[in-house]
Amino acid sequence: MTAILKQKIFSVLAPLLCLNIALISIQVRGRSGEFLIKEWVLGGTAPVVGGLHWSLGSIQRLWRNYVDLRRVRSENLQLKERIETLRLQLARSAESAQAGRRLQSLFGLHESLSVRAAAAEIIAKNPFLWSNTIVINKGRSDGLRRDLPVVVPEGVVGRIITTSDHHAVVQLITNSGAAAGAMLEDERVQGVASGTGEEHLWLNYIANRERVQEGDLVVTSGMDNLYHKGLPIGKVVQVQKTEQVFQKIKVKPLANFERMEEVLVLFPEPSPPVAGSSLETALPGVGAAGKRSRP
Repeated sequence: MTAILKQKIFSVLAPLLCLNIALISIQVRGRSGEFLIKEWVLGGTAPVVGGLHWSLGSIQRLWRNYVDLRRVRSENLQLKERIETLRLQLARSAESAQAGRRLQSLFGLHESLSVRAAAAEIIAKNPFLWSNTIVINKGRSDGLRRDLPVVVPEGVVGRIITTSDHHAVVQLITNSGAAAGAMLEDERVQGVASGTGEEHLWLNYIANRERVQEGDLVVTSGMDNLYHKGLPIGKVVQVQKTEQVFQKIKVKPLANFERMEEVLVLFPEPSPPVAGSSLETALPGVGAAGKRSRP
């Protein structure tokens, strides 16, 4: 037989053989009682189906993990935002509490002094670069004017040197051009507290014979007609006798110029009426209208 004839016979017999095997498998049962064709199909497709099932399960698990991760990440971001919000609220509450305590101290000082005063907030300060001055948020519209004293609960801050409608510039007592009538609280010896442009003051015109010790409190004397009497200025930190008439006394201010945020501006105390100051008393025989009365 030629090769071509053999190929034709095989091409006809092969399909017939496969069909015959298929027909037999449909009719013949295996050991498990199932038809052979079903066992063959299951055996052939089971690995593929198992692989597909595992792949789909893995994809589903990955997707669930991805969704859970996104949800957890979103929750974490929300929690972080909530934590930051709470931190800001806590900081604001703490700041409000501190501001309340500072204002309470100012009001306590106001009540203890029994004088008219105005509380003001410091809006600018640069004591080292701007000649030891600060700026407050009150001005002429609030009744402020030049030379009004400025204090905090700890002690004297300085005096107003310039005003506008809504602001005022305060010269600190440490300014090299600042001075205040002062005295030692215990000894009652009077002198002048002068600024140095630095962090301390000099207490001048205290004679060598006077008893001065470190830690002595220096207060305003009221003799300068500027600061009310008895306001704390600072404490003596250094005392040195000299060959001249007066001692060299170094004073550290009690006011903390770097940390203060609010101040109290004091208005002058009303002058009490002086007995015998009226024209009728001073000039007997002169009436209220300026005319001499007849006897």
